[in-house]
Amino acid sequence: MPQFVGDICRVYDNAGVRVDGIRISGSARIVENGVNATIYSNDINVVYYLLRNMKRNTGHRVEGAMSINAYNSQTSNRAMYSIRVSPWKIIPVEIDSCTLVSVKDAVEVSLDMPVPKKKQFVVKLYIFQNWDRFITVNGNKLEFAAGIMKEFEELCAEGSIKNRPVPVIYEEVNVQVLRNRRLGAALTETEAKLNAAFGKVELCNPKFSETFYMDDSKGFDKEHFVDREENVVVPLLRNENSFMETG
Repeated sequence: MPQFVGDICRVYDNAGVRVDGIRISGSARIVENGVNATIYSNDINVVYYLLRNMKRNTGHRVEGAMSINAYNSQTSNRAMYSIRVSPWKIIPVEIDSCTLVSVKDAVEVSLDMPVPKKKQFVVKLYIFQNWDRFITVNGNKLEFAAGIMKEFEELCAEGSIKNRPVPVIYEEVNVQVLRNRRLGAALTETEAKLNAAFGKVELCNPKFSETFYMDDSKGFDKEHFVDREENVVVPLLRNENSFMETG
C-alpha cells in the first residue's frame, strides 16, 4: 500500500467523530502542498489526538498508509479524487522563521502506543457529553453509556477515581408514536444523559497529559473535570494564519 508523508499538513476544520453502535472512529481533513486528504482512524490514541490537537489551521506531520479513489463528479464533467490516510504517526508542527519545528511539549502519537484505561474513559466521556455535535445517528447511546459506566466502576475500584458522582444518569421518558399520521399510545423509554454534577471534560485541559495517563499511581482530581459553565482554553499553535482551501 502506498505511504503518505506530509511534513506540514494544515487542518481545514476541527476533527470529527462517528459512532456506529458503540464503535468510535475519528477523521480530519488536511491539505499538504495543495493535495487534499482525509485522516481516518479508530485507534483511541489517534482519535484522542485528533480531537485534542487537530483544530482548524493547525499544522501536523502525518505519516501513514494511503488509499486513492478516483471518480466522476456528479455536478461537473471532470474527474475527482479522494485520498484516505490511515495514520501510524502524527505530531504537531509549526513554521518558525521559515524553519519547520516541533511544537513545545508536543506528543507524538503512533499505533504501537498502549491505550491507557484513563484515556479511553476520557475520550468516551467527551464524545458522550458532545453527542449531538458528532455523527451519532447510528450510535447506540444506551450501550455507549453502559460502557462508560463500566469503565467508571473499574477506575473507581482501582482508586483512579474517588469521591465523584456517576457520570451518567438514566431517565424514563414518554415517546409519542405516530400511526397512520395519527398520534398513537405513548411509550416509555429509558434515556441516558450526562450527569452535570460529575463535571465537564475539556481535552485541552493541561491536567490531561500523557504522563498522567501512563502513570497508574495518579488518579483524577477535581481539576480534571470543570463545571459546565467554565471553559479551559489552551491554544496549540501560535501561528493561525488562514490558508486557501482547494477543491
